[in-house]
Amino acid sequence: MNWLKRNGSKSETSNFGNDPSGEPLIHLRQVVKKYESLAGQVVALKGIDLQVKGGEFVAVTGKSGAGKTTLVNVMTGIDRST
Repeated sequence: MNWLKRNGSKSETSNFGNDPSGEPLIHLRQVVKKYESLAGQVVALKGIDLQVKGGEFVAVTGKSGAGKTTLVNVMTGIDRST
């Protein structure tokens, strides 16, 4: 997977997503997700580290099967890491 991070521009009309403390709004540390299949164990996420601060825009890109949807599902609580 490739990670692209870009700082968002400040808006004078809205402070949505801006965190003056500089603390990450999202902080993932060594996230692992494994699935059991008939063919054996599949590792969808292997030690993912990610920090996103308020006001930042992040894009997750990668090939099919790279784990993009699994990562978003773990971040949003739809799925749990192993």
